[in-house]
Amino acid sequence: MGLFPQNIPASFRNGNRRCVNGDVRVPIAGDYDRSGMGYGDSGSAARFFYCAKASRAEREAGLEGMDEKLYARSGGAQGAESRGNSEYLQHPIGLNRISKVRNHHPTVKPLSLMRYLTRLVTPPNGLILDPFMGSGTTGMAAKAEEFRFVGIEINKEYCEIAEKRIGAMEAMI
Repeated sequence: MGLFPQNIPASFRNGNRRCVNGDVRVPIAGDYDRSGMGYGDSGSAARFFYCAKASRAEREAGLEGMDEKLYARSGGAQGAESRGNSEYLQHPIGLNRISKVRNHHPTVKPLSLMRYLTRLVTPPNGLILDPFMGSGTTGMAAKAEEFRFVGIEINKEYCEIAEKRIGAMEAMI
């Protein structure tokens, strides 16, 4: 793990001092008490799992036949879209973008993350229940890892997206 630096444990900083009884801390501006308890965050940065956000190709896998829909990426763009303001459509820069996508779910998770998490918590031949299925990434991960899967989604559009994405994953296996 030479690629990751070793971290020194952090202690309570920036104004935390031990009181007379020894276990209560009160903030005091400008004070640095490094003798107190740490946060337990020592070790290599490799202890954290990192993966990139889902790419557009990953978000839309299996949705080739679906119609594209406008998707507002920021609160400002969403408000402009709902008011019929086309100004945001003229300037597709940064977070204010409105773009046409097939998967318009706002929180699509990376498949690599969900595969890792399903393996982490599910026993062999286990069943994964996702009561808020969204666009189906957990279902895709379950199928890829050969777990059984039950997904529940209240939004009909998201349910259709999830069904197609999970179906595409099943076809790849």
